[in-house]
Amino acid sequence: MTATSRIKCIALLAIGYCNVVFAQQSTLSQQAEQAMLKATRFMSENVSTNGGYVWYYLPDLSRRWGEMEAYKTMIWVQDGGTVSVGHMLLDAYETTGNEYFYQQAERAGAAMIWGQSNEGGWNYLIDFAGDRSLKKWYATIGKNAWRLEEFQHYYGNSTYDDDVTSDAARFLLRLYLQKLDPRYKPALDKAIDFVLKSQYPNGGWPQRYPLKHDFNKAGHPDYSSFYTFNDDVIWENVLFLIQCYETLGDSRFLEPIYKGMNFYLLVQGKNGAWGQQYNMNMQVAGARTYEPAGYVPRYTFNNCLLLLKFYQYTGDRKFLAHIPDAIKWLEKVRLPERMTQNGKYTHPLFVDPVTDKPMFVHRKGSNVIYGYYYKDTSDANLLSHMPGKSNLDLQHLKTEYAKISALSPKEASQHSPLIPAPFDATGTPQAFYHLSRVEHAENEAVSETRVKAIIDGLDSQNRWLVKHAMKSNPYAGDGERKEATDAYASTNVGDTTDTSPYRDLSDQEYISTPEYIRNMQVLISYLRSNNKASDKNVIWHLNDPKQVGGFNPVVLGDPITKVEGNDSSIYFNGITDGLVLPEIPLAGWSHFTIEVLFKPDSDGPVAPRFVHFEDSSLNRGTLELRLTKDKQWYLDGFLKNGKTKKGITLIDSTKLHPADSWHRVALVYDGKKMYTFIDGKKEGESDMDFPLVTKGNISLGVRLNKKDWFKGQIREVRFCNSVKPLAGI
Repeated sequence: MTATSRIKCIALLAIGYCNVVFAQQSTLSQQAEQAMLKATRFMSENVSTNGGYVWYYLPDLSRRWGEMEAYKTMIWVQDGGTVSVGHMLLDAYETTGNEYFYQQAERAGAAMIWGQSNEGGWNYLIDFAGDRSLKKWYATIGKNAWRLEEFQHYYGNSTYDDDVTSDAARFLLRLYLQKLDPRYKPALDKAIDFVLKSQYPNGGWPQRYPLKHDFNKAGHPDYSSFYTFNDDVIWENVLFLIQCYETLGDSRFLEPIYKGMNFYLLVQGKNGAWGQQYNMNMQVAGARTYEPAGYVPRYTFNNCLLLLKFYQYTGDRKFLAHIPDAIKWLEKVRLPERMTQNGKYTHPLFVDPVTDKPMFVHRKGSNVIYGYYYKDTSDANLLSHMPGKSNLDLQHLKTEYAKISALSPKEASQHSPLIPAPFDATGTPQAFYHLSRVEHAENEAVSETRVKAIIDGLDSQNRWLVKHAMKSNPYAGDGERKEATDAYASTNVGDTTDTSPYRDLSDQEYISTPEYIRNMQVLISYLRSNNKASDKNVIWHLNDPKQVGGFNPVVLGDPITKVEGNDSSIYFNGITDGLVLPEIPLAGWSHFTIEVLFKPDSDGPVAPRFVHFEDSSLNRGTLELRLTKDKQWYLDGFLKNGKTKKGITLIDSTKLHPADSWHRVALVYDGKKMYTFIDGKKEGESDMDFPLVTKGNISLGVRLNKKDWFKGQIREVRFCNSVKPLAGI
């Protein structure tokens, strides 16, 4: 489905033939979109910091947290923070066409560009107070987070951990592709170059870049330069480059994509297993002090599924060759029955690379200063933040391997984005590919009961409040308790000096960015599901006379862009200005809505045409107005059947509207009748036999024959193959 085809075409609220059930659905759709707007206005205008977000806030905003407690000048980049909000807002914009969502996505994008490193990547968090503030945070709050060792040292570089840089780059890619706005291209190019230059020659990626080696903890080497599978660092970078190749079409992405895929084979053990890090000697390596050097069943399982995907990308059976070895190893290292906790788990988190026996990690102490982690073979008193066991569906892997390996290379790769082929999907690649991080949002079925509960969950301030958020102890200095106690062996947090996050089990309520994202995605999914019946939708935002709806129109005269606050439109002078486009969006539609948001000047020509389309069969339609001497106007909507030469005009000179102000007008055809609407109210109706429109042209601001010029502004033109009533006018 194209990005534009997911945009809801705003139709009309008063079509009389709509049945009661459909009207009820429409009302819930309206309520859902209004709830989305209310919640977004609250979050953007009352909570965000320069368009960015952390994860949780106290209602009075006196304290706030990302993965850790944050200063008021900070925003979080990791999933659940600014980038996730940005993706969701673009989803909301694509679904509703409401510019407010796009504007807030732009604010999130601006925040991300502000926090982008000189090299082009991102850290976990951005501090608008700058480096001096950030260093203080790392030396105090960050340093004392016992279980979050990645925050205990200020590197001053960027990270791929938790999909930070790759997803931030993906968000900028989406923001650029949404309207092909050149403002976002430099930051996007910078991010792409960062991903490319940080790749090792053998195809792997480090966790952080530029490379640093200055944080050796408790005798463990600095792992941030190691080849990293943890949190899918390599895969997320490969995926991002594939998305760039699909949408930007630059062949320079192919080599690093193939090198990244080949790296999986390069480091796979002879037994078929993988670790989550490898040192520069290509040996399995540890990372944080509670992540020992060992093979990891979970990553072995996931990497096998990726190898199946790589075979489908390339048609090269080398990616299948050692999956059976991995499956055999996964069978071998299953947990003994006594460790499965009645079947809850199947595998240890870490496996000794020499003995193939489980390794379990524990901790002693009270704080980061005097506490420590250690490993043994006992599964008692496991860590709460990394339990040491996992559940893997080996049968699923076996089934997928059997299914995909049975395909010939040609069959497997027939839909590969990497194989040379013409683009034969709808529209262009820039609009076709949906790059949202949240794939389930595209297809999730949502019940009306759930939608109503979410709408009703908004409080009087338009907040979705939650309990049991993750909070932390306020910074209280370095820990002083030295005893090697087991009191905190299986807790998320140590003593009162530990700044690690933990679950607040009290009744305290919080503003939750993840809850905002989740609820918005549910409402977006609901609106999408209601829009599937009209999944051919086009919206033109008129902000550049040289680029409209993906076309380069023929420009007549000198129409100009006018900016009013956050909104842009094109101004036509009523004498020589117009635009002619080479395609009619409603071609082939048996029913349709054309809607225009415009502002006619009171001193323009008396009978201007501001929309005119005509196809090769002389089927024609126009939206016109008639200006009165007292600065008012009335609408003239017209359709003509080119074969029968019969035309119908809907016009009523008694229904007047003020000039010099914004109005929405619509021309609707339902297959039997035509209608006109102004600002959501029906004004005209008539039976009409109108055939399918074929290839032709459409003009804005003038008739196609360069007569009857329009004076005023046009902000949007929307085309939809549906006449169902939706919110928006």
